[in-house]
Amino acid sequence: MPRLTLDVHGVLVAVEAADLGDLAPLERDFAYFVSHPSDAAPAVRVRLHAGAPAPPAKPPLLWWRGPGWRAGDSAGTRLVAYDDGEMVLWNETKGVGDVHCPEPHRRHELAYLLILSRAGQRLDERGLHRVHALGFEWRGQGGLLLLPSGGGKTSIALELRRGGEAGFLSEDTPLVGEDGLLRAFPLRWGLRDPRQLSGIPAALVRPFARKRYGLKWLVDLEYFGAQVRDRVPLRWILLGRRSAGPARLSSAPRAAALAALARDLVVGFGVPQMSEYTLRLDAAPGLAGIARRRLAVALKLARLACCHRFELGQDACAAARALAAFLGAARAPSAS
Repeated sequence: MPRLTLDVHGVLVAVEAADLGDLAPLERDFAYFVSHPSDAAPAVRVRLHAGAPAPPAKPPLLWWRGPGWRAGDSAGTRLVAYDDGEMVLWNETKGVGDVHCPEPHRRHELAYLLILSRAGQRLDERGLHRVHALGFEWRGQGGLLLLPSGGGKTSIALELRRGGEAGFLSEDTPLVGEDGLLRAFPLRWGLRDPRQLSGIPAALVRPFARKRYGLKWLVDLEYFGAQVRDRVPLRWILLGRRSAGPARLSSAPRAAALAALARDLVVGFGVPQMSEYTLRLDAAPGLAGIARRRLAVALKLARLACCHRFELGQDACAAARALAAFLGAARAPSAS
């Protein structure tokens, strides 16, 4: 069976499918992590199936319910049934998941989210945590721009990319650890407005129809890959918000940065964690341990960084220019 192998900062992921067409979009999504096949056992193994699964011999007694899904456990396997007929079977002990879905685009979406969720938890266990932010680099120093989903992180990243001087860790979920370094987690960029695709080669763009959140246009790593950076020290935490006035930055208290990190790192709002896999009675102790480690990292990052509020205005180009001007005027760390 054809296989795609990923090495996500030491977490090996294997994706298998009878149809090579199922692997192609995932290979583009995770291009930064594509690796040569390994004899080592993967930590996460995902198998894609176009047909329906066999009904479980013993249906779950307890069902968890979320938006558009039900999940329960049967014989050590988490069964996730979606309201439009798809099903995912996940065995946490073995690290093996089977995605059953007849529609290719939806199969892609389910596999993508399963990989992010399960690889993300294994990174958590290794002390590397995803934070919902634009992670950028400027002259060897790193920054986090914290914004809620749909706040404009990708639009600002796109404008910084066109400026040419900034580097990127991720436009959505860079990794942070206790050492205070930002690590790369670059996935394809997603844009809601096709007008933003101007100047991007058409071969690097593809539509992505999501079940709950509508259409996005995906931009492949090849477009911004030369500007990806890894392992840069954190210097700035920027607390972004849309505003009616012009784009500007001003000093912010560390307490405000810690509150934002509590939302975007400790709880992980906006991070694909997928409650249909994590809501298990036996998972509570492990999740509590992850939350404690995330909180310790959040406290350290808030102490390390220069904290600023970033009023974005209404124009992503103007916000990117304001950010570049702010970073360009910043003194070197040794002189601060």
